[in-house]
Amino acid sequence: MKIALINITRGGMSGGYRVYLEKMLPRLSASGEISAILCATPGQLDVRSWVGDLPKVQFVDSGAFRLFPRGPRPPLRAALDAFAPDVVFVTLERHMPYGHVPQVTMIHNMEPLALDSRVNPVLERIKNLLRRRQTRLAVDKAQRVVAVSDFVRDYLVDRWGTELSKVHTIHYGYDPQDEHAPASRPPAVREDWTGEFFFVAGAVRPSRGIEDALEAMKLLAARGRPVRLVIAGAVDPRMGFYRRRMGEMIARYGLDDSVLWAGRLSRDEMTWCYRNCRAFLMTSRVESFGMIAMEAMSLGCVCISADNPCLPEVFGHCAAFYPPRDAAALAGAIEDVLDADGETLQARRVAAKARAGEFSWDECAKKTIELLRETATR
Repeated sequence: MKIALINITRGGMSGGYRVYLEKMLPRLSASGEISAILCATPGQLDVRSWVGDLPKVQFVDSGAFRLFPRGPRPPLRAALDAFAPDVVFVTLERHMPYGHVPQVTMIHNMEPLALDSRVNPVLERIKNLLRRRQTRLAVDKAQRVVAVSDFVRDYLVDRWGTELSKVHTIHYGYDPQDEHAPASRPPAVREDWTGEFFFVAGAVRPSRGIEDALEAMKLLAARGRPVRLVIAGAVDPRMGFYRRRMGEMIARYGLDDSVLWAGRLSRDEMTWCYRNCRAFLMTSRVESFGMIAMEAMSLGCVCISADNPCLPEVFGHCAAFYPPRDAAALAGAIEDVLDADGETLQARRVAAKARAGEFSWDECAKKTIELLRETATR
């Protein structure tokens, strides 16, 4: 079976999606059921440089995503024609018309579909409407759809009326080797904070829900129980207003000495934060799966999470949940961590690792290959 794996973006890539490619491409390449893979991504991402040369994988430039595609750009079309794929796997929620070759699409981003649009500025709302339209087109036109969680599957079936038989849940995975990844303390994090800070990570934008953590910190400080918070993640250029708003909250609540903006961290620095935080806080308003949640569990974090979709599905019973925007409930969950003895915290760390172990990149690859084969033969 020959697979064209198409990653059509405007030139960017989320950290979670990069992990997906890093974990899946080698496994697809190693499969005896796949004879060749054409991996098409925008040239500036240079995927080949970070996954390395892989047997059976040919890398080509897809060109940047176009809002109203009439098919692949000429260089990509020429590569596809020469490759003659049995199935096209578009690993982002995009539609790419290409002859009569069966197509599978994958849903990674649920913000344009399920997030309350009022949290974003007008321009971002418009962009999310266009993203939503693209996702709907991709779902309608594809022969099969990969949903990375049951939440995504149920949304497509219940809200959009997509046939249940068309949508297949294939979770992201966990790699035991990640437990032994190298770690280095970010220079921005003071050494005396080691083991004493709570940790929030992800792109700094309204959907991250960071205000929940700040409101909880305000309540805890008023009770004489101040805590420290490290926030990791790049600030989306379009979301500078949100970063400023969070800064204003920090100043207003007197938290300047308790909150550290670490910015974009390397993988080694993220690993250090997971291993050395007191607990990981997942305050997101909506996720399709939440690769960050998987990373935190796999490295044995004590986890506290909002019960927004699909986080209970991912964390299972290993996290303490709070209702989103309920600062008092989050503060209570944080106090439980502060008051817990070492044995209790260790049990929560063990439970987090055990939960991560219920997911598998090998199983993800196996199910993906089965779906691609079924789609190709149809």
